[in-house]
Amino acid sequence: MHDDDRPDTGAPALPPGVALTAAAMAQERAAESRRPDRLFDDPWADRLVAAAAKAGGAPWLAEGVTLGQLVPALDGYVALRTRWLDDRIRAEAGEPAAGAVQVVLLGAGLDTRAFRLPWPGGTSVFLLDQPGVVAFARYVLGELGSATWVPADLTGRWERELTAAGFRPATPTVWVLEGVLMYLLPEQAAQLTERLARLSPPGSPVLADLALPGVHTGGPFSEGRRNLDDNGSPTRFSTADPIGWFNRRGLHAHAVDAVKLAARHGRTPPPALDDRSPGCPLFQFMEAWT
Repeated sequence: MHDDDRPDTGAPALPPGVALTAAAMAQERAAESRRPDRLFDDPWADRLVAAAAKAGGAPWLAEGVTLGQLVPALDGYVALRTRWLDDRIRAEAGEPAAGAVQVVLLGAGLDTRAFRLPWPGGTSVFLLDQPGVVAFARYVLGELGSATWVPADLTGRWERELTAAGFRPATPTVWVLEGVLMYLLPEQAAQLTERLARLSPPGSPVLADLALPGVHTGGPFSEGRRNLDDNGSPTRFSTADPIGWFNRRGLHAHAVDAVKLAARHGRTPPPALDDRSPGCPLFQFMEAWT
């Protein structure tokens, strides 16, 4: 047990929909953190899962069922995505030769990256999500570190809330869209990406995973689609051309080779990222720059 553990009784309920998916991500991080060969360690994931289960989350949360068990095509997906983003964010946050850097996690959910990663001095980290998700996370985690929580709706004018919280548009920024774009309508995903690009100086990185059209059809993601629909968080947006999609938003982009990435970490590629798996890939890790 950690010294800063807090009781989870009385935690506000998680909003329906995508917020429950955020709890599933915490479940995945908790399971990975228990492995002797773990790719990262999240000391707060178990606490978040326990609080989400007590606050009325899905029964499988309390039972310890992971996303990979519910949807075999996603086995290992969250662990690899988390490690990829950890490494890329830390690398990008140390890039600017002068001035502080900002890191903005849009749709941060129950992510604890702002507290478990070491940050260079002067780095500002912003965690933006629905007010109900922010209230839940802040209650369970308490006041950890110096990250700034920003309650805002990504389908609204979230830029105003972010700027009011201390975000500086002229400062180099690392934008993180982890498991976010697929839940937005196509026009909402485009608007979100175009808006963040306008808020950043040239060369600011955007790290994201995009859904591919296979998530909408039968096959390896059919169980995942059914679970997301049941949770009230259906998959709304996908693209067959991730690079072109970012280019049309005014960003330069390239696709990450997830098979090589998994091999580098001694892992079997998650089926959802491996074009050698039937009906796959279903998702693509992307790196883009304003």
